[in-house]
Amino acid sequence: MSKGLELDYETADRIALLSLKDQRMYLQTELDAYEEGAWLHPEDVVRNHELIKALNVLIQYYGG
Repeated sequence: MSKGLELDYETADRIALLSLKDQRMYLQTELDAYEEGAWLHPEDVVRNHELIKALNVLIQYYGG
């Protein structure tokens, strides 16, 4: 008897897509706050831009 949770591929992809979009929104929110005067470490500013670009590729792959 299995005690795990099984998901079909479509549901798993949808969860992945929502998670990726959520992370992208969080990073963009940090950048928006930075542009309005909030402090963000300079390395994080650069890294957030890089991560957002990468997330855009993944989101597009998952159909977003």
